[in-house]
Amino acid sequence: MTYRELYEFASGLAVTLQKHDRGESGLTAVLGRKSAMSYGGLLAALMRGDGYLPLNPKYPHDRLRSCMERCGVTAVLVDPQSEHCIPGLISDQPRTWVLPHRDDVADLCERWPEQTWLGRGDLESHEQWVEPNVGSEDLAYVLFTSGSTGEPKGVTVKQGNVTSLVDGMLLSGWDIDSLDRFSQMPETSFDAAVMDIWIAWEVGGTLCIPTDLDLLKIDEFIIRESLSYFLFVPSAASAMQRLGRLKPDLFPTLRVTVFGGEVLPQVLAEGWAAAAPNCRLENHYGPTETTVTSLHYPWGSESPEECNGGGVPIGWPVPGMKVRVVDENGIDVQPGESGELWLAGPQVSLGYWNDPSKTMSAYTTSDPSGLVYYRTGDRVVLPVSDEPFEFLGRFDDQIQIRGHRVELGEIEGALRECVRAPVAALGWPETAPGSADGVVAFVQASSIDESRIASELASRLPVFMCPKPIIVMDELPITDNGKIDRSFLKSTLGG
Repeated sequence: MTYRELYEFASGLAVTLQKHDRGESGLTAVLGRKSAMSYGGLLAALMRGDGYLPLNPKYPHDRLRSCMERCGVTAVLVDPQSEHCIPGLISDQPRTWVLPHRDDVADLCERWPEQTWLGRGDLESHEQWVEPNVGSEDLAYVLFTSGSTGEPKGVTVKQGNVTSLVDGMLLSGWDIDSLDRFSQMPETSFDAAVMDIWIAWEVGGTLCIPTDLDLLKIDEFIIRESLSYFLFVPSAASAMQRLGRLKPDLFPTLRVTVFGGEVLPQVLAEGWAAAAPNCRLENHYGPTETTVTSLHYPWGSESPEECNGGGVPIGWPVPGMKVRVVDENGIDVQPGESGELWLAGPQVSLGYWNDPSKTMSAYTTSDPSGLVYYRTGDRVVLPVSDEPFEFLGRFDDQIQIRGHRVELGEIEGALRECVRAPVAALGWPETAPGSADGVVAFVQASSIDESRIASELASRLPVFMCPKPIIVMDELPITDNGKIDRSFLKSTLGG
C-alpha cells in the first residue's frame, strides 16, 4: 500500500466520520487487528480531529464494550476480521459503524435499526477533507491497561507526547530514512506499536506487517522482509534462542533493534548482537503513561560488565525526560541506594480517562520545580556518577506477561467473582524480576468446576491474563499480619 493510497483512504474515512458522526468525546474507536483498515482508521481518527481508541478483537467483548462506553465513543471503524465482534458490542448507545470492506450493509441496518451503518458506497471523497484545528495538547489516543481494582485504566496520551517520542528517537543516532524497512509486531492496542508506526511514517519508511504465523517464525520474517528496524518483547526472541534458531550473522540487514516491555536477559542481548552484527541494539524502558519509552540503553562492548543478575540495564533518560528516585516518603535517595522511579517530561501523559482519583494517586506535583512526575511503582538503583539505571522489580503486584502490563489484582477480582472464595494469583513461571510467562491461581475450596471457571474468565480477561492452572487448597496460607503468604505459594511451585 503506497502512502498516497493510505492518505486517500484515511482522509475519505475522516470526511465520512465528520459528516455522519456528531460525537463529542474526542475519540474514535478502531476495531481491528493489523489490517489496512486498522492503520487507515488510526489516521482517519486523527484526521477528523479525534484521538483514537484501538480495540483488539481478540479481547473479550464485555471488556471492549466497557472501554467504548467509558470513553463515550459514538463512531467505530471495523475491519473485515473483526466483524464477528459486532453483536457482542452493540448496546443501547446509538453509534455510527463504518465497515469500508462491505458493499452492502442492509442486513445490519435491518437487525439493528437504531444504529447507523455505513459501507463502501457511503464513504465520502478524500478530496473534501479539510485539516482540523488540533495542536499538541489535543488527544492522540487512549490505551487501556490492566487495573489493580479489577477495572482497566484508560491512559490518555496527547499529540505532544507522541511528537516528543518520535523526535527524540530520530535524534538518538539511529540514522534511519525512507529506505528503511520497519517491523510492526505488536497489535495496535499495545503501546509499543506507537513507536513502530509513527517513526516509520515520519521518515516515509516501509512498515512490514507480520501474519500470526510470522510471529511464530520471527527469524524467517526478518530475513524475508529484509528488515532494517525491529522492535519486539524479549520473551519472543528468547523462545527463538532456546530453539537454537538465533545463529551468528543471521540478520545482516538489521541496523536497529529495540527490545522493551520486560527485562532483557544478557544472554539474549549477546546472542542477538552476534546474529545482527551491523545492528544498533537497544534496551528500552517506559510505562504506557510516559508514552512507550523513557529510558534507553545501547548495547556495547562494555555492557556485559554492567549486567547485574543476568539482566541488561534500562540505561539513561531519552531526550527531555527527567528522573527522580525516591523513598517511601517521596524524598530523594542517595546515589547507590534503591527507591521508586519517578518520571517527568514532555512524554508524561495526561492521566487516566475520566478518573481523577487514580490520576492524582499516580501523578504527583510535589516536586519543588512544579513538574508533574509519574510514579512508576518500579524499584531502581540511583546510579553513582554516569552509570546506567538498573531495574530491580516492582513495589506492588504488577507484572509483565510477554510485554503486557498486568495487575494481579484484576485477575484475582475476576476469579473471586467466579468462585466466591478466597483466591491468589502469581506470575509463573518467572522469567526475570517483575516478568513471567503466564499466571497460576490458587483457590481456597474443597473442589471447583475448572472448565466453567475457565470459560467465565475467558469472557472477562484477555487470554494472556487467564490463569493456568487453577490450584485448589483447603486453606490459603496466611502471614503473621493476616495477608496471603505469596512466598509460600511460590515455594509450592518450586520457586
